[in-house]
Amino acid sequence: MYCFLLKAKWQEAFSLPSGSWITGVLPAVSIVAAGSGISWSMAAADWGAYVTEKTKPSATFWNTTMGGAVPLFVLMAGGVLLSTIEPSLATTGDPFGVMYSALPAWIGPIYFLVAAGGLIPQCIISFRSARINLATIGINVTQRTSLIIHGAIVLAIPIYVLFISGNFLRNFELFLNFLGICLASWVAIFLCDSVMFRSKGYDISLLENDSKTHFNWRGIISWILATTTGFLFTNNAVWDGPFAHGIFRNNSLGVFISAIIAIVCMLLWKVVVPNKKVA
Repeated sequence: MYCFLLKAKWQEAFSLPSGSWITGVLPAVSIVAAGSGISWSMAAADWGAYVTEKTKPSATFWNTTMGGAVPLFVLMAGGVLLSTIEPSLATTGDPFGVMYSALPAWIGPIYFLVAAGGLIPQCIISFRSARINLATIGINVTQRTSLIIHGAIVLAIPIYVLFISGNFLRNFELFLNFLGICLASWVAIFLCDSVMFRSKGYDISLLENDSKTHFNWRGIISWILATTTGFLFTNNAVWDGPFAHGIFRNNSLGVFISAIIAIVCMLLWKVVVPNKKVA
């Protein structure tokens, strides 16, 4: 990192012209968020199971927020500085190759170890509750079988993307685009539902097998509407939304659209359904 900071052209970085927030900054933030914080949200419940009751909610919030935001800020700022060393980085179709050519060869293994150190713990935590996720959709298997199934999926996808498809960046961006739209609305609905309707916590009886409430239709309907709207404003290699024009063309603003529509839907439910009628 020290060598990298010395090699960067700081004066050139601070003199770069300002870009567009709508077509430049926000799409970049959305794709980074889709590949980090939004995708990590699926492991929140798994990780929360290991948090003790004595832990303050504020500590949990700030630790997870800053722990996720600070490294991403450093990476994004590092990308800007790296573009001063290798100007073609911002427009190339193979940014990884450009980065490796601009930086010393010994940084590659270090980068791999850092990336693996961040991803492996997340996978381990998620794998522990993988069997429960299958059970929620009616697939009852043992813990070992669940680990084998999910492990095979986790191995098969990167093997295909890296060694078979031949276009890692395209497939990676495509995956993050679809994942971001679907999960951004899901996270927004979950947070709104928790804040608006369940400020005192969830009713444990709703989780029992004999509960009469099996679905949160309010959340399901909101998610379908929000996700569909997000795709309508999105275009990529396999999908061209009818409203993906102008500022929405060739970027990932559909991720933000999905989250915004989800929040609007939940606000409307707040007005229509009184708290006392919420299951």
